[in-house]
Amino acid sequence: MTRIILTIALFVSVIAASAQETWLQVEYLQAGVPQTDEFSFAGGEVQILNNAVNIVFSANTTLNRNYAFDDIVTMNFHTYYSPTITGPAAMTLTEGYAATSSGAFTVTGAPTPTVTITSGDPAITWNGTTLDIAAGLAAGVYSVTLEAANGIGTNATFTFTLTVVATYTLTVNASAGGVVSSTGGSYVEGTPVSITATPGSGYFFSGWTVTGGATLAGGDQANPAVFNMPASDVTLTATFNLLPRYSVNISASAGGTVSADRMSARPGETVTLTVTPNTGYTLTSITVISRDGMHSVSTTGTGNTRTFTMPAANVTVTAYFVNPTWQAAWEAAKAIIEAADFSVLQNDANTLTELRYRLAEMINELLRTVIPAQAGIPFSVSPSDIVIFDYNFRPATAGDAVNRSGTNGYFEFRVTPPETRSSAYNDGVITATSFDDVANGELRMENAELGAWVLNGVLHVSGLTPGKPWYIYNVYGQMIYTDIANGNKAEIPLSEKGIFVITDKKESIKLVVP
Repeated sequence: MTRIILTIALFVSVIAASAQETWLQVEYLQAGVPQTDEFSFAGGEVQILNNAVNIVFSANTTLNRNYAFDDIVTMNFHTYYSPTITGPAAMTLTEGYAATSSGAFTVTGAPTPTVTITSGDPAITWNGTTLDIAAGLAAGVYSVTLEAANGIGTNATFTFTLTVVATYTLTVNASAGGVVSSTGGSYVEGTPVSITATPGSGYFFSGWTVTGGATLAGGDQANPAVFNMPASDVTLTATFNLLPRYSVNISASAGGTVSADRMSARPGETVTLTVTPNTGYTLTSITVISRDGMHSVSTTGTGNTRTFTMPAANVTVTAYFVNPTWQAAWEAAKAIIEAADFSVLQNDANTLTELRYRLAEMINELLRTVIPAQAGIPFSVSPSDIVIFDYNFRPATAGDAVNRSGTNGYFEFRVTPPETRSSAYNDGVITATSFDDVANGELRMENAELGAWVLNGVLHVSGLTPGKPWYIYNVYGQMIYTDIANGNKAEIPLSEKGIFVITDKKESIKLVVP
Protein backbone atom coordinates (compact mmCIF):
# COMPACT_ATOMS: atom_id res chain seq x y z
CA MET A 1 0.00 0.00 0.00
CA THR A 2 1.27 3.42 -0.93
CA ARG A 3 1.58 5.83 1.99
CA ILE A 4 0.93 9.43 1.20
CA ILE A 5 1.62 11.97 3.93
CA LEU A 6 0.37 15.55 3.49
CA THR A 7 1.35 17.73 6.41
CA ILE A 8 -0.18 21.14 6.91
CA ALA A 9 1.12 23.23 9.79
CA LEU A 10 -1.35 25.29 11.88
CA PHE A 11 -0.09 28.64 13.19
CA VAL A 12 -0.93 31.73 15.19
CA SER A 13 0.05 35.26 14.10
CA VAL A 14 -0.50 38.85 15.31
CA ILE A 15 -1.52 41.64 12.94
CA ALA A 16 -1.14 45.12 14.32
CA ALA A 17 -2.73 45.30 17.78
CA SER A 18 -5.08 42.36 17.18
CA ALA A 19 -4.15 38.73 17.49
CA GLN A 20 -4.77 36.73 14.32
CA GLU A 21 -5.28 32.96 14.44
CA THR A 22 -5.77 30.43 11.64
CA TRP A 23 -8.24 27.71 12.54
CA LEU A 24 -8.96 24.48 10.71
CA GLN A 25 -12.59 23.59 10.42
CA VAL A 26 -13.42 19.95 9.60
CA GLU A 27 -16.95 19.05 8.64
CA TYR A 28 -17.56 15.26 8.63
CA LEU A 29 -20.22 12.57 9.00
CA GLN A 30 -20.45 10.38 12.01
CA ALA A 31 -22.97 7.62 11.61
CA GLY A 32 -24.47 9.69 8.87
CA VAL A 33 -24.83 12.77 11.15
CA PRO A 34 -22.94 15.96 10.13
CA GLN A 35 -20.32 17.07 12.70
CA THR A 36 -17.83 19.94 12.87
CA ASP A 37 -14.49 20.27 14.65
CA GLU A 38 -12.17 23.30 14.82
CA PHE A 39 -8.51 23.38 15.76
CA SER A 40 -6.20 26.31 16.62
CA PHE A 41 -2.87 25.26 18.08
CA ALA A 42 0.63 26.14 17.04
CA GLY A 43 2.57 23.09 15.85
CA GLY A 44 -0.46 21.13 14.75
CA GLU A 45 -0.36 19.06 11.58
CA VAL A 46 -2.91 17.60 9.20
CA GLN A 47 -1.75 14.19 7.94
CA ILE A 48 -3.58 12.38 5.12
CA LEU A 49 -2.56 8.75 5.13
CA ASN A 50 -4.27 6.71 2.40
CA ASN A 51 -7.92 6.82 3.42
CA ALA A 52 -7.32 8.37 6.81
CA VAL A 53 -7.01 11.98 7.88
CA ASN A 54 -5.21 12.61 11.17
CA ILE A 55 -4.93 15.87 13.14
CA VAL A 56 -1.75 15.66 15.18
CA PHE A 57 -0.55 17.96 17.98
CA SER A 58 2.84 16.81 19.15
CA ALA A 59 2.73 19.15 22.15
CA ASN A 60 -0.67 17.96 23.31
CA THR A 61 -1.52 14.54 21.96
CA THR A 62 -4.82 14.54 23.79
CA LEU A 63 -6.13 16.86 21.11
CA ASN A 64 -5.26 14.54 18.26
CA ARG A 65 -8.12 13.43 16.05
CA ASN A 66 -8.47 10.78 13.35
CA TYR A 67 -11.04 10.80 10.55
CA ALA A 68 -11.92 8.35 7.77
CA PHE A 69 -11.21 10.09 4.53
CA ASP A 70 -14.58 9.15 3.11
CA ASP A 71 -16.38 10.66 6.12
CA ILE A 72 -14.89 14.14 5.63
CA VAL A 73 -17.20 16.54 3.86
CA THR A 74 -15.00 19.69 3.84
CA MET A 75 -11.84 20.98 5.39
CA ASN A 76 -11.43 24.78 5.54
CA PHE A 77 -8.99 27.18 7.10
CA HIS A 78 -10.41 30.32 8.81
CA THR A 79 -8.64 33.44 10.06
CA TYR A 80 -9.97 34.90 13.35
CA TYR A 81 -9.09 38.19 15.11
CA SER A 82 -9.05 39.10 18.76
CA PRO A 83 -11.66 41.70 19.96
CA THR A 84 -11.28 45.48 20.17
CA ILE A 85 -13.63 48.11 21.68
CA THR A 86 -13.48 51.91 21.31
CA GLY A 87 -15.90 54.76 22.03
CA PRO A 88 -16.56 57.83 24.18
CA ALA A 89 -14.25 57.84 27.18
CA ALA A 90 -16.27 60.26 29.32
CA MET A 91 -19.64 61.93 29.70
CA THR A 92 -20.94 64.66 32.01
CA LEU A 93 -24.54 65.02 33.18
CA THR A 94 -26.20 67.48 35.52
CA GLU A 95 -27.91 66.20 38.63
CA GLY A 96 -31.59 65.71 37.98
CA TYR A 97 -31.00 64.66 34.38
CA ALA A 98 -33.49 62.53 32.42
CA ALA A 99 -32.63 58.97 31.36
CA THR A 100 -30.19 59.05 28.46
CA SER A 101 -27.55 57.08 26.55
CA SER A 102 -23.88 57.48 25.82
CA GLY A 103 -22.44 57.81 22.37
CA ALA A 104 -22.02 54.68 20.25
CA PHE A 105 -19.11 52.30 20.82
CA THR A 106 -17.26 50.42 18.06
CA VAL A 107 -16.63 46.72 18.69
CA THR A 108 -14.54 44.60 16.26
CA GLY A 109 -13.27 41.04 16.16
CA ALA A 110 -13.93 37.68 14.51
CA PRO A 111 -15.92 35.88 15.54
CA THR A 112 -18.19 38.70 16.80
CA PRO A 113 -17.20 39.53 20.38
CA THR A 114 -19.57 39.56 23.32
CA VAL A 115 -19.50 42.75 25.41
CA THR A 116 -20.13 42.69 29.15
CA ILE A 117 -19.86 45.25 31.95
CA THR A 118 -17.38 43.98 34.49
CA SER A 119 -17.60 46.93 36.89
CA GLY A 120 -19.83 50.02 37.36
CA ASP A 121 -23.18 51.11 38.76
CA PRO A 122 -26.24 48.95 38.00
CA ALA A 123 -27.98 52.03 36.64
CA ILE A 124 -25.56 51.94 33.69
CA THR A 125 -26.26 49.05 31.26
CA TRP A 126 -25.02 47.83 27.85
CA ASN A 127 -27.60 47.78 25.07
CA GLY A 128 -25.45 46.42 22.22
CA THR A 129 -23.97 49.69 20.87
CA THR A 130 -24.28 52.25 23.67
CA LEU A 131 -24.50 52.52 27.43
CA ASP A 132 -27.97 53.26 28.76
CA ILE A 133 -27.91 55.57 31.80
CA ALA A 134 -31.00 55.48 33.99
CA ALA A 135 -32.21 58.67 35.67
CA GLY A 136 -31.56 59.29 39.35
CA LEU A 137 -27.84 58.90 39.82
CA ALA A 138 -26.57 61.17 42.57
CA ALA A 139 -23.79 63.66 41.98
CA GLY A 140 -20.43 61.91 41.68
CA VAL A 141 -18.03 60.11 39.35
CA TYR A 142 -18.94 56.65 38.01
CA SER A 143 -16.38 54.36 36.30
CA VAL A 144 -17.69 51.63 33.99
CA THR A 145 -15.44 48.88 32.59
CA LEU A 146 -16.51 47.17 29.36
CA GLU A 147 -14.98 43.84 28.29
CA ALA A 148 -15.21 42.38 24.78
CA ALA A 149 -14.42 38.68 24.32
CA ASN A 150 -14.61 36.22 21.38
CA GLY A 151 -12.17 33.51 22.43
CA ILE A 152 -9.44 34.84 20.20
CA GLY A 153 -6.40 36.29 21.84
CA THR A 154 -6.77 38.55 24.83
CA ASN A 155 -10.13 40.05 25.80
CA ALA A 156 -10.42 43.82 25.14
CA THR A 157 -11.39 46.24 27.94
CA PHE A 158 -12.48 49.87 27.85
CA THR A 159 -13.13 52.32 30.70
CA PHE A 160 -15.98 54.83 30.44
CA THR A 161 -16.25 57.62 33.06
CA LEU A 162 -19.59 59.28 33.85
CA THR A 163 -19.58 62.48 35.91
CA VAL A 164 -22.85 63.68 37.44
CA VAL A 165 -22.47 67.32 38.45
CA ALA A 166 -24.30 68.56 41.54
CA THR A 167 -26.98 71.25 41.14
CA TYR A 168 -28.31 73.73 43.70
CA THR A 169 -31.76 75.24 43.99
CA LEU A 170 -32.40 78.95 43.52
CA THR A 171 -35.73 80.18 44.90
CA VAL A 172 -36.80 83.72 43.97
CA ASN A 173 -39.63 85.50 45.80
CA ALA A 174 -41.21 88.94 45.48
CA SER A 175 -43.09 90.93 48.09
CA ALA A 176 -46.37 92.64 47.26
CA GLY A 177 -46.01 95.52 44.84
CA GLY A 178 -43.80 94.05 42.14
CA VAL A 179 -42.64 91.04 40.15
CA VAL A 180 -39.36 89.26 39.40
CA SER A 181 -38.08 87.99 36.07
CA SER A 182 -37.66 84.39 37.27
CA THR A 183 -38.94 82.25 40.11
CA GLY A 184 -35.65 80.32 40.25
CA GLY A 185 -34.50 76.84 39.22
CA SER A 186 -31.56 74.43 39.49
CA TYR A 187 -28.05 75.68 38.79
CA VAL A 188 -24.55 74.22 38.72
CA GLU A 189 -21.99 75.88 40.95
CA GLY A 190 -20.42 78.88 39.19
CA THR A 191 -23.33 79.43 36.78
CA PRO A 192 -23.95 83.19 36.18
CA VAL A 193 -27.42 84.24 37.36
CA SER A 194 -29.29 87.52 36.69
CA ILE A 195 -32.71 88.33 38.19
CA THR A 196 -34.57 91.63 37.56
CA ALA A 197 -37.10 93.16 39.95
CA THR A 198 -39.87 95.32 38.44
CA PRO A 199 -42.04 97.45 40.77
CA GLY A 200 -45.72 97.94 40.09
CA SER A 201 -47.52 101.27 39.87
CA GLY A 202 -47.14 103.23 43.09
CA TYR A 203 -44.28 101.07 44.38
CA PHE A 204 -40.49 101.22 44.29
CA PHE A 205 -37.86 98.48 44.59
CA SER A 206 -36.05 98.79 47.92
CA GLY A 207 -33.60 95.87 47.77
CA TRP A 208 -32.88 92.13 47.94
CA THR A 209 -32.75 89.74 50.87
CA VAL A 210 -30.30 86.88 50.21
CA THR A 211 -29.81 83.60 52.09
CA GLY A 212 -27.51 80.73 51.12
CA GLY A 213 -24.16 82.39 50.54
CA ALA A 214 -24.69 84.21 47.24
CA THR A 215 -22.86 87.55 46.89
CA LEU A 216 -24.61 90.08 44.68
CA ALA A 217 -22.45 92.19 42.37
CA GLY A 218 -23.17 95.81 43.26
CA GLY A 219 -24.72 94.97 46.62
CA ASP A 220 -28.23 94.22 47.85
CA GLN A 221 -29.67 97.39 46.27
CA ALA A 222 -28.48 96.56 42.75
CA ASN A 223 -31.09 95.73 40.13
CA PRO A 224 -30.81 93.31 38.43
CA ALA A 225 -29.32 90.97 41.02
CA VAL A 226 -26.22 89.41 39.44
CA PHE A 227 -24.17 86.60 41.05
CA ASN A 228 -22.49 83.26 40.42
CA MET A 229 -24.34 80.28 41.90
CA PRO A 230 -22.54 79.03 45.02
CA ALA A 231 -22.29 75.41 46.14
CA SER A 232 -25.46 75.75 48.19
CA ASP A 233 -29.15 76.46 47.79
CA VAL A 234 -30.03 80.18 47.57
CA THR A 235 -33.20 82.11 48.38
CA LEU A 236 -33.52 85.58 46.85
CA THR A 237 -36.37 87.89 47.86
CA ALA A 238 -37.19 91.23 46.19
CA THR A 239 -38.76 93.81 48.49
CA PHE A 240 -41.09 96.53 47.17
CA ASN A 241 -42.46 99.47 49.17
CA LEU A 242 -45.16 102.03 48.52
CA LEU A 243 -43.98 105.30 47.03
CA PRO A 244 -44.74 108.41 49.15
CA ARG A 245 -47.74 110.53 48.21
CA TYR A 246 -47.24 114.06 46.88
CA SER A 247 -49.77 116.86 46.92
CA VAL A 248 -51.71 118.26 43.95
CA ASN A 249 -52.21 121.99 44.55
CA ILE A 250 -54.73 123.99 42.48
CA SER A 251 -53.79 127.61 41.91
CA ALA A 252 -56.67 130.08 41.80
CA SER A 253 -57.32 131.23 38.25
CA ALA A 254 -59.33 134.25 37.11
CA GLY A 255 -62.02 133.36 34.60
CA GLY A 256 -62.66 129.75 35.61
CA THR A 257 -61.86 126.87 37.93
CA VAL A 258 -59.85 123.63 37.87
CA SER A 259 -60.46 120.51 39.93
CA ALA A 260 -58.45 117.29 40.30
CA ASP A 261 -59.78 113.79 40.86
CA ARG A 262 -57.31 113.43 43.74
CA MET A 263 -55.47 115.93 45.90
CA SER A 264 -52.45 113.66 46.40
CA ALA A 265 -50.92 110.86 44.37
CA ARG A 266 -47.93 108.56 44.24
CA PRO A 267 -45.29 108.87 41.49
CA GLY A 268 -46.48 107.16 38.32
CA GLU A 269 -50.19 107.48 39.12
CA THR A 270 -52.47 109.33 36.70
CA VAL A 271 -54.17 112.53 37.84
CA THR A 272 -57.21 113.81 35.92
CA LEU A 273 -57.99 117.53 35.80
CA THR A 274 -61.40 118.99 34.99
CA VAL A 275 -61.47 122.57 33.70
CA THR A 276 -64.58 124.77 33.99
CA PRO A 277 -64.35 128.23 32.30
CA ASN A 278 -66.69 131.00 33.49
CA THR A 279 -69.34 132.29 31.10
CA GLY A 280 -67.69 134.30 28.34
CA TYR A 281 -64.22 132.82 29.00
CA THR A 282 -62.17 130.16 27.27
CA LEU A 283 -59.22 128.10 28.45
CA THR A 284 -55.96 129.20 26.86
CA SER A 285 -53.48 126.93 28.63
CA ILE A 286 -52.93 124.82 31.71
CA THR A 287 -49.61 124.20 33.45
CA VAL A 288 -48.44 121.65 35.99
CA ILE A 289 -45.27 122.77 37.74
CA SER A 290 -43.25 120.66 40.19
CA ARG A 291 -40.20 121.07 42.40
CA ASP A 292 -40.64 124.63 43.53
CA GLY A 293 -41.62 125.88 40.10
CA MET A 294 -38.48 124.62 38.39
CA HIS A 295 -39.86 121.71 36.36
CA SER A 296 -42.85 121.48 34.04
CA VAL A 297 -44.93 118.29 33.91
CA SER A 298 -46.48 117.48 30.53
CA THR A 299 -50.24 117.05 30.23
CA THR A 300 -52.40 115.24 27.69
CA GLY A 301 -56.01 115.61 26.67
CA THR A 302 -58.33 118.05 24.90
CA GLY A 303 -61.40 120.09 25.70
CA ASN A 304 -61.98 120.54 29.41
CA THR A 305 -60.15 117.39 30.56
CA ARG A 306 -56.41 116.97 31.05
CA THR A 307 -54.31 114.20 32.60
CA PHE A 308 -50.73 114.00 33.79
CA THR A 309 -48.46 111.44 35.42
CA MET A 310 -47.57 112.34 38.99
CA PRO A 311 -43.85 113.00 39.47
CA ALA A 312 -41.92 112.41 42.69
CA ALA A 313 -42.67 115.94 43.91
CA ASN A 314 -45.53 118.23 44.88
CA VAL A 315 -47.16 119.98 41.92
CA THR A 316 -49.11 123.17 41.35
CA VAL A 317 -51.80 123.27 38.65
CA THR A 318 -52.66 126.60 37.07
CA ALA A 319 -55.25 127.20 34.34
CA TYR A 320 -55.25 130.37 32.27
CA PHE A 321 -58.53 131.71 30.94
CA VAL A 322 -59.19 134.63 28.65
CA ASN A 323 -62.19 136.78 27.92
CA PRO A 324 -62.01 137.34 24.16
CA THR A 325 -63.47 140.86 24.54
CA TRP A 326 -60.93 141.78 27.18
CA GLN A 327 -58.11 140.22 25.25
CA ALA A 328 -58.89 142.22 22.10
CA ALA A 329 -58.98 145.42 24.15
CA TRP A 330 -55.74 144.52 25.88
CA GLU A 331 -53.92 143.86 22.59
CA ALA A 332 -54.81 147.41 21.50
CA ALA A 333 -53.76 148.81 24.89
CA LYS A 334 -50.56 146.84 24.82
CA ALA A 335 -49.50 148.46 21.55
CA ILE A 336 -50.19 151.91 23.02
CA ILE A 337 -48.20 151.20 26.20
CA GLU A 338 -45.20 149.85 24.32
CA ALA A 339 -45.13 152.88 21.98
CA ALA A 340 -45.33 155.49 24.75
CA ASP A 341 -42.46 157.34 26.46
CA PHE A 342 -42.57 157.21 30.26
CA SER A 343 -40.89 159.74 32.51
CA VAL A 344 -41.56 160.40 36.19
CA LEU A 345 -40.20 162.95 38.64
CA GLN A 346 -37.88 161.87 41.39
CA ASN A 347 -40.11 163.56 43.96
CA ASP A 348 -43.08 161.49 42.71
CA ALA A 349 -41.55 158.05 42.40
CA ASN A 350 -38.03 156.90 43.12
CA THR A 351 -38.61 153.41 44.60
CA LEU A 352 -40.03 150.19 43.15
CA THR A 353 -43.31 150.57 45.04
CA GLU A 354 -43.69 154.26 44.14
CA LEU A 355 -43.01 153.46 40.49
CA ARG A 356 -45.70 150.75 40.35
CA TYR A 357 -48.36 153.12 41.72
CA ARG A 358 -47.23 156.02 39.53
CA LEU A 359 -47.10 153.90 36.37
CA ALA A 360 -50.59 152.49 37.06
CA GLU A 361 -51.96 156.06 37.18
CA MET A 362 -50.09 157.08 34.02
CA ILE A 363 -51.12 153.97 32.02
CA ASN A 364 -54.81 154.20 32.94
CA GLU A 365 -54.85 157.89 32.00
CA LEU A 366 -53.02 157.12 28.76
CA LEU A 367 -55.55 154.43 27.78
CA ARG A 368 -58.54 156.68 28.58
CA THR A 369 -57.00 159.44 26.49
CA VAL A 370 -56.02 157.36 23.43
CA ILE A 371 -58.72 154.69 23.15
CA PRO A 372 -62.01 156.13 21.79
CA ALA A 373 -64.71 156.50 24.41
CA GLN A 374 -67.18 154.41 22.42
CA ALA A 375 -64.74 151.47 22.38
CA GLY A 376 -64.57 151.35 26.17
CA ILE A 377 -61.85 149.76 28.33
CA PRO A 378 -63.11 146.64 30.12
CA PHE A 379 -60.24 146.67 32.60
CA SER A 380 -57.90 148.97 34.48
CA VAL A 381 -54.27 148.47 35.42
CA SER A 382 -53.47 148.18 39.12
CA PRO A 383 -50.04 148.43 40.77
CA SER A 384 -50.09 144.66 41.36
CA ASP A 385 -50.24 144.13 37.56
CA ILE A 386 -46.89 145.89 37.13
CA VAL A 387 -43.48 144.33 37.66
CA ILE A 388 -40.42 146.60 37.88
CA PHE A 389 -37.33 144.58 36.96
CA ASP A 390 -35.10 145.24 39.93
CA TYR A 391 -31.99 143.94 38.15
CA ASN A 392 -32.25 146.92 35.77
CA PHE A 393 -33.65 149.48 38.21
CA ARG A 394 -31.55 152.59 38.92
CA PRO A 395 -33.08 155.29 41.16
CA ALA A 396 -32.44 158.98 40.47
CA THR A 397 -29.91 160.96 42.51
CA ALA A 398 -30.89 164.52 43.44
CA GLY A 399 -28.63 167.39 42.41
CA ASP A 400 -26.08 168.92 44.77
CA ALA A 401 -23.56 171.72 44.75
CA VAL A 402 -21.22 169.70 42.54
CA ASN A 403 -23.79 168.13 40.20
CA ARG A 404 -26.57 170.64 40.22
CA SER A 405 -28.77 168.76 37.71
CA GLY A 406 -28.49 165.44 39.59
CA THR A 407 -28.44 162.00 37.92
CA ASN A 408 -31.56 160.64 36.27
CA GLY A 409 -32.75 157.16 37.09
CA TYR A 410 -33.87 154.35 34.83
CA PHE A 411 -36.39 151.51 35.03
CA GLU A 412 -37.86 148.67 32.94
CA PHE A 413 -41.29 147.22 33.59
CA ARG A 414 -43.87 144.66 32.53
CA VAL A 415 -47.66 145.05 32.63
CA THR A 416 -49.92 142.00 32.76
CA PRO A 417 -53.54 142.71 33.65
CA PRO A 418 -55.56 139.75 34.96
CA GLU A 419 -57.43 137.58 32.49
CA THR A 420 -55.04 138.42 29.66
CA ARG A 421 -52.52 136.09 28.08
CA SER A 422 -49.77 138.54 27.12
CA SER A 423 -47.74 141.33 28.67
CA ALA A 424 -46.65 144.81 27.64
CA TYR A 425 -43.00 145.80 28.11
CA ASN A 426 -41.41 149.24 28.22
CA ASP A 427 -38.91 151.37 30.07
CA GLY A 428 -38.71 154.89 31.39
CA VAL A 429 -36.66 157.66 33.02
CA ILE A 430 -36.78 159.07 36.54
CA THR A 431 -36.04 162.82 36.24
CA ALA A 432 -33.70 163.85 39.06
CA THR A 433 -34.54 166.79 41.34
CA SER A 434 -32.06 169.61 40.58
CA PHE A 435 -30.07 171.67 43.11
CA ASP A 436 -31.52 175.19 43.05
CA ASP A 437 -29.26 177.27 45.22
CA VAL A 438 -26.63 177.01 47.89
CA ALA A 439 -26.45 179.38 50.86
CA ASN A 440 -23.92 178.94 53.59
CA GLY A 441 -23.14 175.49 52.32
CA GLU A 442 -26.72 174.26 52.69
CA LEU A 443 -29.43 173.53 50.12
CA ARG A 444 -32.14 176.17 50.31
CA MET A 445 -35.59 174.93 49.18
CA GLU A 446 -38.03 177.68 48.35
CA ASN A 447 -41.79 177.68 47.67
CA ALA A 448 -42.77 174.93 50.07
CA GLU A 449 -46.45 175.79 49.30
CA LEU A 450 -46.69 175.13 45.55
CA GLY A 451 -50.35 174.74 44.59
CA ALA A 452 -52.50 174.34 41.44
CA TRP A 453 -56.17 174.07 40.46
CA VAL A 454 -58.38 174.48 37.38
CA LEU A 455 -61.39 176.74 37.20
CA ASN A 456 -63.43 177.38 34.03
CA GLY A 457 -60.70 175.95 31.78
CA VAL A 458 -57.95 178.07 33.40
CA LEU A 459 -55.02 176.52 35.32
CA HIS A 460 -54.12 178.53 38.43
CA VAL A 461 -50.65 177.99 39.95
CA SER A 462 -49.43 179.53 43.20
CA GLY A 463 -46.21 179.40 45.21
CA LEU A 464 -43.94 180.13 42.25
CA THR A 465 -40.59 181.88 42.63
CA PRO A 466 -40.45 185.10 40.58
CA GLY A 467 -37.82 184.92 37.86
CA LYS A 468 -37.55 181.09 38.09
CA PRO A 469 -38.78 178.56 35.50
CA TRP A 470 -41.66 176.22 36.14
CA TYR A 471 -42.99 173.26 34.12
CA ILE A 472 -46.08 171.18 33.32
CA TYR A 473 -45.74 167.43 32.42
CA ASN A 474 -48.44 165.11 31.13
CA VAL A 475 -49.03 161.57 32.31
CA TYR A 476 -46.39 160.24 29.91
CA GLY A 477 -43.69 162.35 31.50
CA GLN A 478 -43.65 164.70 28.50
CA MET A 479 -43.23 168.40 29.19
CA ILE A 480 -46.19 170.29 27.68
CA TYR A 481 -45.54 173.80 29.06
CA THR A 482 -42.76 175.88 30.63
CA ASP A 483 -42.40 179.58 31.53
CA ILE A 484 -40.50 182.05 33.74
CA ALA A 485 -42.59 183.15 36.68
CA ASN A 486 -43.37 186.89 36.73
CA GLY A 487 -44.61 186.60 40.30
CA ASN A 488 -45.57 183.89 42.73
CA LYS A 489 -48.76 183.13 40.76
CA ALA A 490 -49.58 182.23 37.15
CA GLU A 491 -52.68 181.51 35.08
CA ILE A 492 -52.80 179.69 31.74
CA PRO A 493 -55.62 178.12 29.67
CA LEU A 494 -55.96 174.32 30.18
CA SER A 495 -58.85 172.61 28.44
CA GLU A 496 -57.38 169.06 28.47
CA LYS A 497 -58.44 166.48 30.98
CA GLY A 498 -56.06 164.06 32.61
CA ILE A 499 -53.24 163.85 35.11
CA PHE A 500 -50.60 166.57 35.12
CA VAL A 501 -47.48 167.27 37.14
CA ILE A 502 -46.56 170.89 37.93
CA THR A 503 -43.01 171.46 39.18
CA ASP A 504 -40.44 174.18 39.63
CA LYS A 505 -37.76 171.47 40.01
CA LYS A 506 -37.73 171.99 43.77
CA GLU A 507 -41.25 170.87 44.50
CA SER A 508 -43.81 168.95 42.45
CA ILE A 509 -47.54 168.48 42.76
CA LYS A 510 -50.00 166.27 40.92
CA LEU A 511 -53.12 167.74 39.40
CA VAL A 512 -56.04 165.59 38.22
CA VAL A 513 -58.43 167.28 35.79
CA PRO A 514 -61.62 165.16 35.51
